[in-house]
Amino acid sequence: MVGQGQTIVDVLSDVLRTLHLSGSLLVRCDLGPPWGLAVSPFDAPVFHALLSGRGWLTLQGRRHATEVAAGDIVVVPHGQAHTLSHALGARTERIVDLASDVGGDPCPTIQRGGPVETELVCGFFRLDRGDIHPLIRSLPPLLHLPASTPGASVDARSTITLIERERASGRPGGGAKLDRLIGVLFIDVILAWIGASGERPTGWIAALQDPQIHEALERIHSDPARSWSLRELAASAKMSRSAFAARFRDLAGQTPMQYVTAWRMQRAAHHLRAGARPVAAVAALAGYESEATFSRAFRRHVGVRPGEYRVRSLKAAEARLPLR
Repeated sequence: MVGQGQTIVDVLSDVLRTLHLSGSLLVRCDLGPPWGLAVSPFDAPVFHALLSGRGWLTLQGRRHATEVAAGDIVVVPHGQAHTLSHALGARTERIVDLASDVGGDPCPTIQRGGPVETELVCGFFRLDRGDIHPLIRSLPPLLHLPASTPGASVDARSTITLIERERASGRPGGGAKLDRLIGVLFIDVILAWIGASGERPTGWIAALQDPQIHEALERIHSDPARSWSLRELAASAKMSRSAFAARFRDLAGQTPMQYVTAWRMQRAAHHLRAGARPVAAVAALAGYESEATFSRAFRRHVGVRPGEYRVRSLKAAEARLPLR
């Protein structure tokens, strides 16, 4: 699926590096038929990793279910409601209610049904609200990595092994390590899906894989603070300005100049979360000579001023998404 070699990975790495990724492990499930789990709409991507056995995953609003088996990893990137069950049409119970019934354990184990045939771990990926990059919006409703998926999926399965080992250890500080490992899992899944998916790419991923548009993306990411013009970016793609602007908009869902601004704000949010640089320095890194101009642009893009965003991010770093 990826045909541009290392340069595509460079741009993709640049994007993944600025995403504020962590995660939480919700539950481990030891299941024997009959069993059925329901996940309500969630404010973050949700994942399920099957350690053994098999089942059926059904997304709300989707006619066809997906069969999953031992070694498979599935991610619901946009948090739609879905079910996992031993058989199609099986009765389901809300996974959050089952986890609450166990009580006390931050990573509880749910047991359901008869003799255990299926084991899985479930969790979610936390993305800061400022991380609204087109990459995330480009992802399909379901990412399914079968155990047979080659390449980077080996990394994903290895990360799942580390997650399960850390979960089972129960040692002090393990929760922080789990958060980091789950963030790594998100990157593993994205790289594996891009590298092996047979689906036709859409949105930003399609733009990344277009040879000419990719050249412009590479220029933008190599020097985001530069005052780019449509003429310069079109020239890097060896296209006329009108043809370049139309193709960029069709693939990425926004104009080239909108993308430049959005990427600057993404990087600025990344630096603000780090907390070390003053806002004026972050503004300069984003290509703004005036802190006031930067502040207005940041507020238009993210919804709050830079200082407020930094305070909220620091508070949110210690908080977990509510389970619903």
